[in-house]
Amino acid sequence: MDYFQRGGTDTTNFRQLNFEKITARGSGHSVTFLATAIVRLKQFSLSLLCSCPDDLAILPLQYLPNPAGFRNPAGFRDSLGKVADSKYFIDYEALFESSLILHEDVLMPFLVALKKHLESVQVLLGEIDEWLMEHRATLEFIEKTFSFSLQGAKYANHSNLTLRTYQETSVCTVSFSISKESERTRLVKFLDFVSSP
Repeated sequence: MDYFQRGGTDTTNFRQLNFEKITARGSGHSVTFLATAIVRLKQFSLSLLCSCPDDLAILPLQYLPNPAGFRNPAGFRDSLGKVADSKYFIDYEALFESSLILHEDVLMPFLVALKKHLESVQVLLGEIDEWLMEHRATLEFIEKTFSFSLQGAKYANHSNLTLRTYQETSVCTVSFSISKESERTRLVKFLDFVSSP
């Protein structure tokens, strides 16, 4: 699953996959369990990862290689004035190592400013991670219940994914809102009923 894609000039779109509903649809002599994919996008500004506050600008910044599909949100320009997409995330390890050459009088305020900046970066990354993992329990429930791997798959919004089909003589359609624990329990019981000989 691609979790990110290009956004605007200073934002990146992150994708979140979830399945909120599973439908058991009976027809003829079988019951098929379908999950409906919900793909949400949310923009996060990553400019904090690409530029430093002025009090850290006393040293030249080095950058990590550009991840595929990212555009430089800080708008760095090369010597010809073109946006330099090869520069993206600051290499903080290199910044810290290069700071060790600073005189003690300059080093201490620099490290305080670097710590404050890195705390802001940590908050941003925590917000992104929290949003991406919001529905992880639901995805794990599907993978465990249906022995089905969702890793690496791409789903269009509102597309149906066939999880399993059972041979059954009754015709029915039942939906389960699996974001609720009680509905998950109901689904497991229904699966046990359908799969029993």
